[in-house]
Amino acid sequence: MADNGITTREKIVKAALKVFSEKGYNGATTSEIAREAGVAEGTIFRYFPTKKDLLFGVANPVVVASLKTKLADWKDYSPEEFLKVLLRNRFEIVKENIELVKILVFESQFHPELKDKFLTEVILPAAKLLQGYFKEQEQKGILRDIDPEISIRVLVGMAGVFVAWRYAFEGEKYVKFEDEDLVSAIVDIFLNGMLKKPVGEGDC
Repeated sequence: MADNGITTREKIVKAALKVFSEKGYNGATTSEIAREAGVAEGTIFRYFPTKKDLLFGVANPVVVASLKTKLADWKDYSPEEFLKVLLRNRFEIVKENIELVKILVFESQFHPELKDKFLTEVILPAAKLLQGYFKEQEQKGILRDIDPEISIRVLVGMAGVFVAWRYAFEGEKYVKFEDEDLVSAIVDIFLNGMLKKPVGEGDC
């Protein structure tokens, strides 16, 4: 049932994001989320059987669904353009949802079931969306024949370290670069590498 264009599920997700951000995963209760959403606690369980399901009901739209929407707009971009808009967008997503990101990263370390769900419902679906673009560029002869899954893990690893330092660990003193400088450097290194000429071409 919709209320002013917002479905009950959307109200629950919005309320859960607020409560999770304020209280953390362990501190948040479904009764408090229900009060915030203006629904009965039992209504939450009709949509999300467990608190864990609710957390990822919040995370999926932020991480996966938002990426799927953007990829449709970026599909014709060159690899350099694509990677730059991708990283800018992901950095913005992290900044706008920093408390949720902290919960996903930190709580997953202490709850194996959360780690598994984080991988299967957030990380892997997002990576799969990106693999399609990489594979298409490879088939066009633009990118080298490297397994897209490996390429994406390398890219995520490069960007993820900076994101963790700057936002999740509040380590501004360790990352003294502007986001745009980081984006340009990551894309340059990812696409062109560090050598002035490829290994095997002349003397190394």
